[in-house]
Amino acid sequence: MAFVYGDRTKEESSSVGLAAMVLTGAVVGFQDFATGVGNGNETYYTIFNGGDNTWEVGTGTYNAGSLTRNTVLASSNGGSAVNFAAGTKTVFATVAAQFFGSVLNSVSHSTTNHTGILGVPAAEAFTASQHTLVDHTALPFLLLNDAAHDAIDHTALPFSLLNPLAHSTLDHAGVTGVNSFDSTAHSNTNHFGILGVPGPESFTNLTHASTDHSGIPGIPLPGGGKVVQQVRNRTNTIITCNAGTPAYVNSIPQQTEGVEVITVSISPANTANILWIEFSGWGAGSQMQLITALFKDSDPDAIAVSHILDLWQFASGQELPTYLNHYLLAPSTAPQTYKIRIGGNGTWFVNGNSVGAAVFGGVGYANLTITEIAP
Repeated sequence: MAFVYGDRTKEESSSVGLAAMVLTGAVVGFQDFATGVGNGNETYYTIFNGGDNTWEVGTGTYNAGSLTRNTVLASSNGGSAVNFAAGTKTVFATVAAQFFGSVLNSVSHSTTNHTGILGVPAAEAFTASQHTLVDHTALPFLLLNDAAHDAIDHTALPFSLLNPLAHSTLDHAGVTGVNSFDSTAHSNTNHFGILGVPGPESFTNLTHASTDHSGIPGIPLPGGGKVVQQVRNRTNTIITCNAGTPAYVNSIPQQTEGVEVITVSISPANTANILWIEFSGWGAGSQMQLITALFKDSDPDAIAVSHILDLWQFASGQELPTYLNHYLLAPSTAPQTYKIRIGGNGTWFVNGNSVGAAVFGGVGYANLTITEIAP
């Protein structure tokens, strides 16, 4: 069982008398005790009956929809348990005045045993000199001078996760969440268990310094040729390309020419990134000028062309590969579709032999891949 402080935890109850409160569900805009406190855990609570203005503050244990009233700290019944009458009660998690304790002078404070006090982690095991060095003037004990900070035993929760070398080199200078580390401290720190870092991490200095921290809050986006995403498509369908176009002349092939073979769609992450587009395929056909062209969306002009070979130099029926590689800056972050069209002045069978029949048992593919790369 743990002592838990539940934020925005409020339910209603119709229970009467001195018994446990059977909770009937969260008030709108709040979470229930099962979520905020959890089964088997203890918390500070307040019970209020608006019908007769009776109330009670204490510590209680939540379990399976019921809050057992363990210790009454204050109440409308002179500090004793309230015998609640009929009516709807509001039951919510709180922080009682007891939590803040009394004011201690330096002597009494240094000799006080804090073990077991609510809100203080168990088994801190400070020596007298360590304890007196700590500046407790602000909760939760954040204002520490150098000597006090160095004297604290951080090897137990909630001050664990750092080895002595890493901890001693950290730059804590007033930064909320202790995020501003110098390079030496950062490379020495064991980040195991810290939110946002996959675990277990147990890095050496070298591996930690070379680790890609992209995606962790507060870490800049990656750069220098990092792959952002990759999309791909393939087909083993036999496709007949006999449109008679495009022509092997000095003009840009048009989207109305050739036959569409394969498409891939992508939504780039950043317009500063590069799109690397790769097409590979194979086929066979009659004597022709074989032209492979790349198009974007419904744009009429091709953005890249590959004249793979001149089949007039070969006998009819040659089975040969076709390729096209191209890169460009991402035009926008909107969805966009890239297409491969193949044609020429004869007949070409993508994924087939010279008469358009299947070969290789269907494991020969035409492939189109787009890789987005951060520059």
